[in-house]
Amino acid sequence: AMYDDIRRVAFGYTRVSTEEQVDGASLENQRRFIQKYADEHNIEIVGWYTDAGISAKTAHRPQLQVMLEDLNKRKGEIDYVIVYNVSRISRNLASFSKDIGYRMASCGVTLRSTQEVIDETPTGRFMLNIALSMHQLDNDIKSQTVKDNMSLLAKKGWWMTQAPLGLKLKHIKTGDRTNDGKVKYRNTLEIDERDNIGEKIQFLLNRFSEGDLNISQLVRIAHKMDVIAKNGKPIVLQTMDRILKHPAYAGYSDSEALLGGELTKLFEFDGIITLDTFNKNQRILKSGKRDLIPSDNTLYPLRGLLICPHCGVKIRASAP
Repeated sequence: AMYDDIRRVAFGYTRVSTEEQVDGASLENQRRFIQKYADEHNIEIVGWYTDAGISAKTAHRPQLQVMLEDLNKRKGEIDYVIVYNVSRISRNLASFSKDIGYRMASCGVTLRSTQEVIDETPTGRFMLNIALSMHQLDNDIKSQTVKDNMSLLAKKGWWMTQAPLGLKLKHIKTGDRTNDGKVKYRNTLEIDERDNIGEKIQFLLNRFSEGDLNISQLVRIAHKMDVIAKNGKPIVLQTMDRILKHPAYAGYSDSEALLGGELTKLFEFDGIITLDTFNKNQRILKSGKRDLIPSDNTLYPLRGLLICPHCGVKIRASAP
């Protein structure tokens, strides 16, 4: 009340989190409520900043950062940043305090909300912390719900992430519909036939199961076959190690994070190698050495037992 006769200056900040909201009325409504709040409190809005389709989990938002920079450039000129509600500027108490709140405070700027009673008084700061905590709780609950839903779908054999190298997503109609009437699709996997990448990965996985190569040697073979990783570069040892350990190639979901390591059979995808081959590759990887299995070939009885003293590669006999 003591500032009723003094016209204050503020920035308005609006945000929506998904692309679907960008073209809707949400941004317009936020701006309308902010302007109404400013008019009722004798505040002039001298700048508007909007982040569309961006989450508030972190402060790494283009227009938010521009606004904070402008506050610094106009230090002493801006009194408030006004938002529709606190969740528009942050959904994380720690992130707000560390990345946003202190920068505003250093410029002598306080936050105002059209929906929550917050100001620079002790009670106002307490209400700000309560609001941030409530929005963070809501965000955490939603995240847990998404994780639980993904876990349930993974247990049913659906694929929940991007496809591994050599495979691609296959979209299947579920028969269900979204709230707006659109047909729902779920993903499984199928072999990627582009540039024969699927067949190349299949060959490498089966070749490793013979037990006479290490990963570095397998990578060299991959280079000769022109196997290119998703980043457009030749495959490297770490990538090959992940490929060898990935159960998707045997037709099972890589559900370690969601399901505590359980293997779940994928829907309508039997893999490009057998489960026996996958398990054999895991045993080879776990042993840290190649299998030394004596040959039953009477022409080459030492095949599989002689190792080159210089490079450590198992010597394979041949007629020449």
